[in-house]
Amino acid sequence: MRLLEPFVIAALATGLVTSSELAARADMASYRVDQWPQDIGKVPCEAWHKNSDGSWKQVAFIQAGAMIISGKNFGPASGEAQMLNAKCHQ
Repeated sequence: MRLLEPFVIAALATGLVTSSELAARADMASYRVDQWPQDIGKVPCEAWHKNSDGSWKQVAFIQAGAMIISGKNFGPASGEAQMLNAKCHQ
C-alpha cells in the first residue's frame, strides 16, 4: 500500500487544484462533451480565442465525464488549430 500513497496524494492534489481553479473562475463559461479530445469539434467557437500568431487558446471550461479541461493552447500548425480555423472563421 505504501507504494500507492504518492499516487493517491497526487490524485487528491490534482482534484483540489481543479476545484480551487473552478471556484476562482466561476464566471467562465463551460461546455460538456462525451469524449476528449475526440469531441473537440462539438465545442462552440465561443470556447476558443484565436491569437495573432494563428494559435488558439481555450477560454472556457470543457467537461468530459468527470474530467475538466482548461487552459489548452493549440499551435497554428496543429490539427486542432486547423479544425478551429475551418469551423470558427475568426
